[in-house]
Amino acid sequence: MLSACERILRNAGHRVIPVDNAPGALQVVGEEAVDVVLADVRMPGMSGLEALPILKHRDPELEVIMMSGYATLPEAVQAIKSGAFDFLAKPFEDIEKVQQAVSRALARHRMHRARELPEPALAGIVGQSPVMQDLFRLIERVAPTQSPVLIQGESGTGKELVAHAVHQLSSRRLRAFVVVNCAAIETLFESEFFGHEKGAFTGAIQQHVGLFESADQGTIFLDEIGDISTYSQVKLLRVIEVGEVKRVGSNRTAKVNVRVIAASNHDLETAVRQGAFRQDLFYRLHVVPIQVPPLRERAGDIPLLARHFLALAAAKFGKPVTRILPEALACLQAFLWPGNVRELENTIERAVILAAEVTIRLQDLPAQIALGESSILLPPNPEAPLLILPYVQAKERAQAFFHQRYLSGMLLKTSGNIARAARLSHLDRSNFRRLLKRWQAH
Repeated sequence: MLSACERILRNAGHRVIPVDNAPGALQVVGEEAVDVVLADVRMPGMSGLEALPILKHRDPELEVIMMSGYATLPEAVQAIKSGAFDFLAKPFEDIEKVQQAVSRALARHRMHRARELPEPALAGIVGQSPVMQDLFRLIERVAPTQSPVLIQGESGTGKELVAHAVHQLSSRRLRAFVVVNCAAIETLFESEFFGHEKGAFTGAIQQHVGLFESADQGTIFLDEIGDISTYSQVKLLRVIEVGEVKRVGSNRTAKVNVRVIAASNHDLETAVRQGAFRQDLFYRLHVVPIQVPPLRERAGDIPLLARHFLALAAAKFGKPVTRILPEALACLQAFLWPGNVRELENTIERAVILAAEVTIRLQDLPAQIALGESSILLPPNPEAPLLILPYVQAKERAQAFFHQRYLSGMLLKTSGNIARAARLSHLDRSNFRRLLKRWQAH
């Protein structure tokens, strides 16, 4: 039957991986990008019905078609309840029925995958949570105006993406978008912002056009504006107020038409009260304030962002990693992300590099994320479907989860020192190593 199904599906143009037992199928699903599984109910060892919930847990969007030569109504009902897409009785009266069932399953799988793909909700920014929808509406209202914009938010929240979205949705979108890291050029502030003439100072061997002139008719994005000195703030305020710049070493002024978007991860209102930031400059920039929420306040966007970064990283490194296990995704959602979206992107990139299979697992995540905020004895996802598994498999799964979390936690606590981790665990070193190897914890 295996070779017959393989021949039927190959002739229909499908890529087929034949496996003659359930454990082999579970291994293939972990290592290959599989869309549909055609499984017999009765197989030696683990049955197809026993393997079904495990397959669906590993990849909820995987479509599984069950088949049996001893089909009974209770078996068919159990299969459908456990997540099977279809149930076929053997022997097949018509070969086309197999092809049609697989084609329907593939169509539904592709529909689910297409629904999962994160479409940038606004000018490249990914997010569907209510706070992000509010942010998108604000950007759309602000963008067509010429008013200065002040973007505030924690480091890594995507303030530059917001600034770029404002520019892209404005009438200046075909003009320059100049990004300036204010903290990086503070020592050469006037020369960089306003330009200089040849010979204006030692080392000025040629004329230099400043950033404001480069951004004329376009937008200038002043990132980390809270880091510039009060002296530089005075100079910047004048340009915003009168729309003129004077190059260092020149007596002539030049008119510039530039929209200013500024950003800071500091609380500038507090900085004003403390005298670290000029009140007049603050109010010039604070015409339209935009607050970018931290990732912990939009945890519902994490699966969307994770899949978005997964697709980017897989393409970047040429790796066929396409999925994230539910346990790993639950840990990503439970983590507080002090580094926000940037930290999540780096974490997914690291996981793609380390992934030995097509799926990102708990082991591919940094220990502090895999351990999360909960007890190491509790699963990160309370809905993990242990109760739909037979006792032996549920126990095996729970044991694997416990050992991986406990051993990884001990290694994290001891900075990777196995001897010390073994001592704290009241185990000898050889037993600790054996457990690490058996449960693939690191």
